[in-house]
Amino acid sequence: MVAPAAGSRVDWFELVATPERELAPSSQQLLAHWRDAGAVVKAQTVVGEPFWSTPEISCVPALLEATSRSLDE
Repeated sequence: MVAPAAGSRVDWFELVATPERELAPSSQQLLAHWRDAGAVVKAQTVVGEPFWSTPEISCVPALLEATSRSLDE
Protein backbone atom coordinates (compact mmCIF):
# COMPACT_ATOMS: atom_id res chain seq x y z
CA MET A 1 0.00 0.00 0.00
CA VAL A 2 1.39 3.39 -0.99
CA ALA A 3 1.49 6.19 1.57
CA PRO A 4 2.37 9.89 1.44
CA ALA A 5 5.92 10.77 2.42
CA ALA A 6 6.61 11.02 6.15
CA GLY A 7 5.77 14.50 7.38
CA SER A 8 3.34 15.17 4.53
CA ARG A 9 0.12 16.94 5.46
CA VAL A 10 -3.07 15.30 4.27
CA ASP A 11 -6.51 16.88 4.70
CA TRP A 12 -9.12 14.19 4.09
CA PHE A 13 -12.72 15.24 3.49
CA GLU A 14 -15.36 12.56 3.23
CA LEU A 15 -18.90 13.37 2.14
CA VAL A 16 -21.61 11.79 4.27
CA ALA A 17 -25.40 11.92 4.14
CA THR A 18 -25.97 12.87 7.78
CA PRO A 19 -23.85 14.54 10.49
CA GLU A 20 -23.80 11.47 12.70
CA ARG A 21 -22.08 9.31 10.04
CA GLU A 22 -18.42 8.53 10.66
CA LEU A 23 -15.62 7.97 8.20
CA ALA A 24 -16.05 4.76 6.26
CA PRO A 25 -14.12 1.84 7.77
CA SER A 26 -12.02 1.58 4.62
CA SER A 27 -11.05 5.26 4.95
CA GLN A 28 -10.19 4.80 8.62
CA GLN A 29 -7.95 1.87 7.76
CA LEU A 30 -6.18 3.73 4.95
CA LEU A 31 -5.64 6.85 7.08
CA ALA A 32 -4.28 4.76 9.96
CA HIS A 33 -1.75 3.27 7.53
CA TRP A 34 -0.75 6.74 6.35
CA ARG A 35 -0.36 7.96 9.95
CA ASP A 36 1.76 4.93 10.78
CA ALA A 37 3.94 5.85 7.79
CA GLY A 38 4.46 9.33 9.27
CA ALA A 39 1.93 11.44 7.40
CA VAL A 40 0.11 14.15 9.34
CA VAL A 41 -3.52 13.35 8.59
CA LYS A 42 -6.52 15.49 9.47
CA ALA A 43 -9.78 13.77 8.55
CA GLN A 44 -13.30 15.07 8.74
CA THR A 45 -16.73 14.27 7.45
CA VAL A 46 -18.72 16.84 5.51
CA VAL A 47 -22.47 16.59 4.98
CA GLY A 48 -23.43 16.88 1.35
CA GLU A 49 -24.68 15.22 -1.78
CA PRO A 50 -22.28 13.02 -3.79
CA PHE A 51 -21.63 15.56 -6.54
CA TRP A 52 -19.85 13.02 -8.74
CA SER A 53 -23.09 11.09 -9.26
CA THR A 54 -25.26 13.96 -10.48
CA PRO A 55 -25.75 14.49 -14.22
CA GLU A 56 -25.53 18.28 -13.84
CA ILE A 57 -22.89 20.44 -12.21
CA SER A 58 -23.53 20.65 -8.50
CA CYS A 59 -21.91 22.32 -5.54
CA VAL A 60 -21.41 21.20 -1.94
CA PRO A 61 -21.08 24.42 0.07
CA ALA A 62 -19.97 22.61 3.24
CA LEU A 63 -17.10 21.00 1.32
CA LEU A 64 -16.00 24.36 -0.07
CA GLU A 65 -16.06 25.86 3.43
CA ALA A 66 -14.11 22.95 4.94
CA THR A 67 -11.52 23.15 2.18
CA SER A 68 -11.14 26.93 2.61
CA ARG A 69 -10.67 26.55 6.39
CA SER A 70 -8.06 23.87 5.82
CA LEU A 71 -6.12 26.04 3.39
CA ASP A 72 -6.20 28.94 5.87
CA GLU A 73 -4.52 26.82 8.57
